Amino acid sequence: MSKGKFIIVPRVLAVLYALFLLMFSFDVFQEGVPLIRIILAFLMHNIPVILIFLVLIYTWKKALWAAVGFLFVTLAYLIFFGFFYGLWDFTGILIIYLPPLIISGLFYLSYLSGRKEKERVAL
Repeated sequence: MSKGKFIIVPRVLAVLYALFLLMFSFDVFQEGVPLIRIILAFLMHNIPVILIFLVLIYTWKKALWAAVGFLFVTLAYLIFFGFFYGLWDFTGILIIYLPPLIISGLFYLSYLSGRKEKERVAL
């Protein structure tokens, strides 16, 4: 895989994962509920999405920091969803925990790819 794909793929996957999680927050829109309550519920449901976008924006050009950031996102999900809500079933692991862990690994591969490229240029 070329260096360009290592740079783009984790970022695209992070955005797609955030949009996937965003999709679950649209269940707050119901008839007969006050607007302020809907807005607050929508914001509460989107805290993980905001966290992902903040990590992605802050670490856009820093692949190693992005790998560490998404590793922390994975750990935060494990603590919040796993320990507080007991979400340990197979689908919960596949949908919630595994994607940010894979994205973290891809960011680390992107970092290693960029590092090897710099070593080749230096020689």
